[in-house]
Amino acid sequence: MSKTYKILFHPEALKEFCQLDGSVKVLVKKQLEKLQKSPLLGEELGNKNGYDLTGYRKMYVNKKKSE
Repeated sequence: MSKTYKILFHPEALKEFCQLDGSVKVLVKKQLEKLQKSPLLGEELGNKNGYDLTGYRKMYVNKKKSE
């Protein structure tokens, strides 16, 4: 049986999540469910533009559109 992690929201993040459009909220929930099973998903941020974000990761809800 695989381990499941608990997702905790900062109060402001929860407020923003609750205000999302229904279709976007569904996409975010799917990504959160993936993170519950594997919290190391996403791209490592590292040190970028003078900001040390080592240990933080980013994920997109939808595929990023190329400009």
